[in-house]
Amino acid sequence: MTIGDKIKKIRTFRHMTQAELGAALGWGDKGANRLAQYETNYRVPRKDLVTEMAKILAVSYTHLRAHETR
Repeated sequence: MTIGDKIKKIRTFRHMTQAELGAALGWGDKGANRLAQYETNYRVPRKDLVTEMAKILAVSYTHLRAHETR
């Protein structure tokens, strides 16, 4: 499972939209589009961004990064 798959799975489990998570990350109007790029593995988030997403999604950083496969 890729990091994008994990982000999407946890985000939907938390009943958050892409726009809501993007807003929580401070991305404004383009948040949903940028998050979609991560969830489809078009882009790979930096370590600091993964840390921030983990905090917002209430999971550990290692949970998002562990056992990544593409």
